[in-house]
Amino acid sequence: MTQVVERKVLGMKISTWDTIELVSLALAATIGAREALDTVGDRGIFGRGKSKKVANLSRLGLPRKYWREINTLGTALGSLVLLKAVVDTMEARSGKEYLPGRGMLLRTKSSFGNVF
Repeated sequence: MTQVVERKVLGMKISTWDTIELVSLALAATIGAREALDTVGDRGIFGRGKSKKVANLSRLGLPRKYWREINTLGTALGSLVLLKAVVDTMEARSGKEYLPGRGMLLRTKSSFGNVF
């Protein structure tokens, strides 16, 4: 019986990456919608339609300080997804698979020359 080895990128299973990508997408959509509602509520569209009710609705029941933390989490997850995309692109172009935990950056440096 052959054992199937699940592919990992940066030490995480592909199924974990799928979850990270979905959460990142959901956060980006939520943060974008919240920012749009907040801007429209505070400034309106071309100065028309200002509404404190819309501005308060934009917080989705959370205080502003929590939204800063949610923005930070969204940025961190987005950066992680971009890093994975870079690794995927490098693997596709070189035809090699860069294994996690085996010095990916060092292996990349030796494979592509001194790029850092």
